[in-house]
Amino acid sequence: FQDSIRLLSFQAISDAPRNTPKSYFHAGQFYQLQYSFASEIIAVVMTEDEDNEESFSLIDGETESGKIPCRKHRNGDTQYISVGNVILLCLCSMLIGTFVPYTLARKSPTSGSSKIASQNESIETVNNLRHKGSHDTPQIAWLMSFPNSGTSYTLSLVSTVSNMTMASNYGWEHYGSDGISVPVFDKGPYWLDPNAPRRPSKAVLTKTHCGGYCHNCNVKKYIETPHSFLMHCAMAQGIVWSNETEEFQAISHVYDTDVVDRAVHLIRDPLDNMVSRYHLGIHKVTKKNQTDLIERYTYTSEGFKNYCDDQSDIYDEHTSSYVDQAVLRLIEDIPCHMDLFRYVQWHNLAFFATQDFLKIPTHILHYEEYNNSFNETAQSLLEFLELPNTGVIQPFESGKSYRDYYTPLQIEALHNATMKLASSTTWHHLKRYFV
Repeated sequence: FQDSIRLLSFQAISDAPRNTPKSYFHAGQFYQLQYSFASEIIAVVMTEDEDNEESFSLIDGETESGKIPCRKHRNGDTQYISVGNVILLCLCSMLIGTFVPYTLARKSPTSGSSKIASQNESIETVNNLRHKGSHDTPQIAWLMSFPNSGTSYTLSLVSTVSNMTMASNYGWEHYGSDGISVPVFDKGPYWLDPNAPRRPSKAVLTKTHCGGYCHNCNVKKYIETPHSFLMHCAMAQGIVWSNETEEFQAISHVYDTDVVDRAVHLIRDPLDNMVSRYHLGIHKVTKKNQTDLIERYTYTSEGFKNYCDDQSDIYDEHTSSYVDQAVLRLIEDIPCHMDLFRYVQWHNLAFFATQDFLKIPTHILHYEEYNNSFNETAQSLLEFLELPNTGVIQPFESGKSYRDYYTPLQIEALHNATMKLASSTTWHHLKRYFV
C-alpha cells in the first residue's frame, strides 16, 4: 500500500512542473498508472522475485462487479480492490505528491538521515543547513558531472589557475592532517585542501555526482526522481572523530540548496564516457588482483564486449520490472545499455534540477572543449566562477576517443536511443556527438 502511494505520488510530481519537457519522463522516471472502469486496466502491484526482493510488475485484468484486479498470487488467484478504494487512493496520493515534495525540497529546517554503506560507519540524523548568503560569505557552485567526465581535471584546473582550494561533497576523499573532514559550512560540503591559505570569496566550485550513477548495481539503486536526485546532489559525506566510540566515523548530511547559487554542468561524449567507466572498473579489478577477470576484461573492444555481456546476464532480469519495456527494446542492442540509460537519465535530471527547479545560472562545459579551445574554455569557466586567473595553467592531456569500441550499427542505435530518451534540453547538448 505504501509503495502504491509512492508510485502514484511520483505521477503527481511529474504532472506538477508545467515547464518540464515531456520527453524527460521517457527515461523511466515514472510509471504511469492508467485504468478504465469499462475495459482492460493496468495496475501497479507488488510482487516478490526469486531473491525475495520487492519488485514492481504489471498485470492485466478486467473489472468485475465494480472491482479492479490488483495482485496475482502464485497459486493463480487474483486479489481485487474496489473502485472506491482506488479513487480514494488516487486522491490521497495526488495530495501527497503535490504538496510534500516541494515542501521537503525547498523549505527548511528539515530533518532526515542517510546511510553510508559500511557496517562500521555511522548514520547521523541532522537538520538541514539553512544558510542565507551574505556579501562576505561564499556560495556553492556545483560541479555536476556523471562520473568519468573530467571532474578531477576540472577541479584541479580551477584550483591551480586561481591558486585557491575548492570543495567536494565527498569529504572522505580529502581531509586534514588529523584525519577529519573540514566543512565549508556546518553540514558540508568539505574543503579539498583544508590547509590552503586562499579560499574563494564568491563561489566555491564543489564536486557532486548527485544520484543515479552507480556502476555494477541493481536497478533499484539508480532509478531516481527529480527530488531524490536533488537530495543526492546536496548530500555531503565526511569523516569525524567520535569521542564516544574513540574512532573515526563517517557522517552524511543533506545541506540546504539555498547555499547553491550557480552550477557547472560537465558533459562528455556518451560513447567515451561509457568506455571510460569500464576502464575504471578494470583498474579496480587489477588492484584486487582478480586474475580471472583481468584476463577476460582487457583494455580492448573485446574486453568491453565481454564486460557488457556479463552485466546484462547479471542485472537485466530484474531491470524489466522497473523500466518500461519500450525503453528496454530501444536500448537492447547497445553494449552496456543500462549505463546509457543511467547517463541520459542523469543529464535529464541535472538539467531539470538547475534550470527548472533551482533556476540557477548554469555553465555548460563539454569535456572535449578542453582539447579544441583550451584557453577560451578555461577563461570562460573562471569568469563564470568569478575567480582570478593567475596565469598558471595545468596542461591538458586529451582523453582517448573510444568510437572504435562500437560497430556502426551500435553507434546508430546509440544515436536513436539517446535522442528518444533525452529531454529536449539534454538532446540539444548531446546531438553534437552524433553529427
